[in-house]
Amino acid sequence: GHAVNESLDHFLSLAQSTVLGDGLSLLHFLAAIRGSGGDIKRDMDSTGSDEVRVMTIHGAKGLEAPIVILPDMLKPRTVNQVIGVDQAGRSVYWIPPDSTFHPKFLKDAKAVWSERERQESNRLLYVALTRACEGLVIAGWEKSRGVRTLDGSDYAAVKSALGKLADVVETDDGHMRLYTSATRIAEPTEPTRPDILPDKEALAPDRSDFDWIDRPVRRDAPAGKLLWPSQPSLDYVPSSIISVADGQPRHSALAYGRLAHRLLEILPSVLASRRCDVAHPIMRQYDDLTDAAKDDIFQRVETIIKMPQLVPLFSRSALAEVPINGRVHGVGVAGQIDRLYVGQDQIILADFKTGQRPDGPPPRRYVEQLALYDALLGQIYPDRQSTSWLVWTQTLFIENVTLAQRQQALRKLFANPA
Repeated sequence: GHAVNESLDHFLSLAQSTVLGDGLSLLHFLAAIRGSGGDIKRDMDSTGSDEVRVMTIHGAKGLEAPIVILPDMLKPRTVNQVIGVDQAGRSVYWIPPDSTFHPKFLKDAKAVWSERERQESNRLLYVALTRACEGLVIAGWEKSRGVRTLDGSDYAAVKSALGKLADVVETDDGHMRLYTSATRIAEPTEPTRPDILPDKEALAPDRSDFDWIDRPVRRDAPAGKLLWPSQPSLDYVPSSIISVADGQPRHSALAYGRLAHRLLEILPSVLASRRCDVAHPIMRQYDDLTDAAKDDIFQRVETIIKMPQLVPLFSRSALAEVPINGRVHGVGVAGQIDRLYVGQDQIILADFKTGQRPDGPPPRRYVEQLALYDALLGQIYPDRQSTSWLVWTQTLFIENVTLAQRQQALRKLFANPA
């Protein structure tokens, strides 16, 4: 319904804000969501709809409603096994519930745990009781040998407290009712001015507390525009896409590249005799491609996997589709390396390109992409030699992007315009 759509819209808005801001990775985004709690506080009367909302007590914090019903305020009959800590908060103990003998340190730990549970239960009960503006209904259900019990429950605590109030009416069937009129909090009166004013010198602040006024404001390093070298538009130059088998249309180039990358990610870890069986369910998911185009991709992927130069990249020590994030010259970079091999003294990273290689030097954006990856890996493995390859699937050509090319690309990318 509307509440679900609102939650999804809020989630998508947070994701978009992270991308357009300084978010570097999915892990960064999830950590931010977890840190904020991911809760959406809504005004229950803002929608104006006649509806009943089912919420947990935790979810109702900060909200109000005209009528609040607490349907089950009894206590679970079975108690989970207790994990307690000692009074100093240093050690953790498992406390068996049915043990006939508990040493003193376990009894002390259990007492600490029970007190904390009681305080937390009282805090939640306070939240539950203070959500209603006009009416509050407290209920519970209990069966013989059931999973819920009245003893020690919030229901019993509220009933005991109501029994001490003079205005409470108890019916023959055990219901307790309390009616009260709303009262307005009196406006605070202005305090009487004292006859003797305080000594100004006694109240004067210490001048050393204001040293920060004379200090220059610290300037944070600019976050810069976030770079995404692995975005799909960098996988091919649109004008370089050639029609593949059976007249594959140009608009399917993106699907062609996605399927090639998917097969290059999965098939190297599959036995050669089973690759065809594994590939067919994957290829069926790409309706934009003809069967001839899919077969062409599969054959090219098989050939690439068997290339002797690429043996390290398809070994058990290599990684596929490796997310990498960090900063290069103060600018956030978030990308994904197609294939990465990290050896004892060298690193090999490769990026697969499904387009046809243009004439002349390698495309500038491709060199920048490998240069950024190499710069981030150099921060992790500063003492290892790095090799960067562009693997062109159309021509089965492995192109080495030299260190000089990568360094020159970084200098141009981060050049400070005069």
